Parts: sequence; structure tokens; C-alpha cells
Amino acid sequence: MGTSRLPGFYKMRIAERLRRVAEQLELDTDELDGLGESGTLPLANADAMIENAVGVLGLPVGVGLNFLVNGEDVLIPMAVEEPSVIAAVSLAAKIARDGGGFQADADPPRMIGQVQISNLSDPPAARAALLREKHQILEAANALQPAMQARGGGAQDLEVRLLPIGANGSAEVHAVMHLLVDTQDAMFPTSPTGGSRAPPAASRSTRWRTSASPARKSRTGSRRRAGSPTPTPTARARTTRA
Repeated sequence: MGTSRLPGFYKMRIAERLRRVAEQLELDTDELDGLGESGTLPLANADAMIENAVGVLGLPVGVGLNFLVNGEDVLIPMAVEEPSVIAAVSLAAKIARDGGGFQADADPPRMIGQVQISNLSDPPAARAALLREKHQILEAANALQPAMQARGGGAQDLEVRLLPIGANGSAEVHAVMHLLVDTQDAMFPTSPTGGSRAPPAASRSTRWRTSASPARKSRTGSRRRAGSPTPTPTARARTTRA
């Protein structure tokens, strides 16, 4: 092995990346050719999706059967590489189905974007100032995600708490602002903080945090019908292939 320090790797074309990787691993370039073979995702698309892309990995796609979720039949697509996983999942769904299937619900999709401010001469005054500007802050946040707001989501509320940092006798008090964002169906791990983009005027005393969702939970449960037998491995294979 040569080195994993490859400056400018992200700027290279995929062919050049493969050549550099082959050099470091002491391989012939043609030994890495299979990384670019895919019938579903073109290599150029993969390069646009992630950093330092060198290829595409294909996985078998199967279907989990027997699922009844909230009273509705559902087919579950699954991309896995290990045998028996889909068979086991389908069997578990069949057992749950006999007891009425799965019941699932989820909290509203609210996430938190956190901004932490230190070196404050008057923390209570800083908190009050942030709350006075609440409307303007929400407007600025929503301007970064207009499509999310158009779908009924976006920044909804703002909270500010004062947090002592350090030993009790000499604790510094930070202001911690939570921006509450309804993300709708979007995942966007950095969207509540605007992609973690700090404004030019932000000082070194401002720490921009990524998103969190401590109050957002999903719940799924099922009941097994009384008297249902526990299938043996042989029965499992026979049942799920029926």
C-alpha cells in the first residue's frame, strides 16, 4: 500500500482516480475496471452524486411479501446481498399478519437546527435580542428552502436557552438557539441550519451545528396470534417460498 493522502482527488475524472488508486494499491488498472459496470446507474451520475466516486456497486433487489401495515397490503423492495434475509422478513410478516399485521405511526417531521453562541457579555440580553428578531430569522431560514416551504413545511418556530459551560464556579453562559423546521418528506440532514452556511458576519464565537430530531419518533408494533406455532428453519423456507 502506498499512501491514502491524494490531494486534489475530488477534482479528477473517474479514470484518473482509478489510475491513482491502482498505483497506491499496486494493482493493474484493468483489475478495477469492473467498478464501472452497472445496468442501472451510469457512472457519470454516480460521480455527480457523491465525492471521490470510482465506480458503482450493484446489489440484488428482491421483494418482501406478506406485509400488512395499518390495514393495507404493502410490497417491500429490498436491496440485499445475503441469502435468507428476505425469506426471514417475509416469514416474520406472515406471522404478524395472522395477528392483524403491523401498526405504525410517526411524530410530525420536525427537526432542530442548533446555533450556539459564546463569549456573551450579557447572555439574558442576547437571548431577548434573538427572540425579538424571531420573525426575521424564520423568514431568512425559509428563504434558503423555498420549495420546502411551498410544500407546507419550513422553519416554524425558534427557541433560545441559556446553557452554563464549564465548572460551577467559573461557568461561561452560552446562548443556544434551536430553529424548529418541518422538513415534510425531505431528509436534508443539514437543512435546518441552512446547509450549515454561516452568514459572513458570523463571529468565531458562533458554532453552527447540524440537525437533530430528539422529539421525532416513529413506532411500529404487531401482535402474534395466540397459539401460532414457531416455524422451524425447514418450515421457514417452505412457507416463504409458497
